[in-house]
Amino acid sequence: MSCGQTNKRDLSETDIRSKFITPAILKAGWDHSLQIREELYFTKGRIIVRGKLVSRGKAKKADYVLYYKPNIPIAIIEAKDIRAGLIKINPVKGIKLLNPNNVRDRILSSEETARLFAAAGSSDDFIRPLFHMLFHTGMRLGEALALEWADVEFEHRRIVIRQSKSGEGRKIPLRSALADELIRWKPHSRGSRWVFPARYDVAEPMQSIRKGWSRLCAKAAVSLLRPHESSP
Repeated sequence: MSCGQTNKRDLSETDIRSKFITPAILKAGWDHSLQIREELYFTKGRIIVRGKLVSRGKAKKADYVLYYKPNIPIAIIEAKDIRAGLIKINPVKGIKLLNPNNVRDRILSSEETARLFAAAGSSDDFIRPLFHMLFHTGMRLGEALALEWADVEFEHRRIVIRQSKSGEGRKIPLRSALADELIRWKPHSRGSRWVFPARYDVAEPMQSIRKGWSRLCAKAAVSLLRPHESSP
């Protein structure tokens, strides 16, 4: 062994982590401050019941927990004392980072937008107001389907999103064109508290628009359009 060369068999588990595993994780592209937690307990321990006595077993701890985003763990890495057996492969080999830039963009042309408006205008069901809702607000489909009439504040000209995908609420301006469509649609919601109630149970919100949306896109001759891509 040449001078300065490390004999892995002499290294402790802590040494292996700091000298080999952590650098390998960082080299793979993981952000140390945002995506990596070390020596993290991820269970509180198994509950053990003996007669009337209840206790917990040993909590489980991981050497590394890798996160796609905050609060979204996707992998656990365990280091082993090198004296228990040599680590012969890269411990993070095969773990790929999810592409943060894999957002699919679908930008409508002015002609496609005009055809969609015409197709929605000829519809006599929920698709017409729903298309206007998505186009004029840019909200996600799930947010639109979760709207209650109490969230549509005509007097204040705004729509209140109680909870979004990010976990936070927000307020969206209510444009006049959308307000007119919602006023036109409200009698068709059959007295439901939901802006878009389920077809067979007005006590529940609508869950799927697949058939109606496909019909709208087919009528407008617009392909590969997802609901949230209909806003400008």
